[in-house]
Amino acid sequence: MKIEIDDDAIKDLAFQLWAHLYYAGAEPRDLNLWTALAIETKLAARGGPPFGLDRLNPSEMAAYLGIADEIVSNRTKRQHFGLPEPFAIGHRLYWRRSELDEWIEAQRPLQGAGVCDD
Repeated sequence: MKIEIDDDAIKDLAFQLWAHLYYAGAEPRDLNLWTALAIETKLAARGGPPFGLDRLNPSEMAAYLGIADEIVSNRTKRQHFGLPEPFAIGHRLYWRRSELDEWIEAQRPLQGAGVCDD
């Protein structure tokens, strides 16, 4: 079943979500990420997320994975953890959230092996 949502409804949803999260005391970068994910969920019926919603900057990437910003900004540390390589637009680095999701799923077998036990 395909649901058609007009642009005004999407903008209204984004505004309401932003306001709800803002007053809950979330960090601005988290608000941006959560808003993009909520909108992407609504757009999934249209054939997947557009590039702009699948793209994360370094700060958003760190928030998405729950890691320190310094890991993201340091190429050696990114390679140590086996994180996906970023791509550049101009002088800025970005990651595709879909590639990060694949990386996260690939980490699951390590948990059963006792590598990631807390």
